[in-house]
Amino acid sequence: MVNAFAAGGADDPLITRSYIEGATYKASLTETVLSVFSDTFVYPTNRVNSLSSLSFATTFSPIRMGRNDSTVIFQGTSFTLRTGTASIQITQGEVINVTRGTVVPSGSNLIINERYFATENVVANITATSMLSGYIDGYYIPVSFIVENPSESPFTDVSPTVGYYDAVIWASSKGLVLGHEGRFFPYDNMSRAAFVLIMWRIMGQPEPLAAPIFSDIEHHGPIVGKAIAWANENGIITGSQGRFFPDNSITREAIALILWRFNNSKGGDSTADAVRFNTFTDRNRVSPGVEEAMSWVTYHEIIRGANNQMTPQGTATRAAVVLMLHRYVTDFWSNIESIPQ
Repeated sequence: MVNAFAAGGADDPLITRSYIEGATYKASLTETVLSVFSDTFVYPTNRVNSLSSLSFATTFSPIRMGRNDSTVIFQGTSFTLRTGTASIQITQGEVINVTRGTVVPSGSNLIINERYFATENVVANITATSMLSGYIDGYYIPVSFIVENPSESPFTDVSPTVGYYDAVIWASSKGLVLGHEGRFFPYDNMSRAAFVLIMWRIMGQPEPLAAPIFSDIEHHGPIVGKAIAWANENGIITGSQGRFFPDNSITREAIALILWRFNNSKGGDSTADAVRFNTFTDRNRVSPGVEEAMSWVTYHEIIRGANNQMTPQGTATRAAVVLMLHRYVTDFWSNIESIPQ
């Protein structure tokens, strides 16, 4: 049993990283981390080979992680889970549950609203088993954003220099959008069925309550059928006259409408006004009933347009879709508290 005192008090042996400053500690941390990671934490495309992505939170700062994301913590760092689920793998040293005053076994599931502290010489990996939010204090590395060689793209048709590169890497690493034989096909249009499938994957592939009601999706198979049924049950899609038109290329305004409905159904930030929307010269081409959704996505710059045009009726490429989704998840996920874990 470990005796734990009030965090930050005079008798607290668990001084958080925010009380420790200086280059000497960071230099020693570099040596420790690289030696541990060279043998232990290896990922298909994400591996630590430098501390260029080392982050430091001076106070308890909010942190968000997607399902299967990892965050590595070190000596002096604290982590508190707020929502969601996660587990911890401890490579060396001891992690203490300060709330309970106990040593945490490697492989344990974290408990919501309990503080985990990394003691001397600790290197530990926190892995999200669902979308989560929490608080962190000290040095840490978000492993999901560290690539072994950032100058090399996993896809031959996506250069690291293009503006949508980070979004493609994010979507592919999460298994949301897959490539084929080393190519991503960024300029191919995305179908309506494919977009709904991505939304379903983001939500953890929940089981729908009933079979899909649309007559034109049978040839897509059971997986796509589940995604479409789930989206319809949750009011995210509606279709027309009993059909969903799954093979049609999805339009930019359809993406706006689906994201807007999804965001509202999950209690997300619905703040919007028409100021930016009214600056677009093609706003009169937005379909009736979609104006509010388009005002919302342009207000939050999920859709930014070009040359003062939104191109609402235009189709969306795979690159454009992952860019929009990346903006949405990055900016809005922490505001959605009702997402199932």
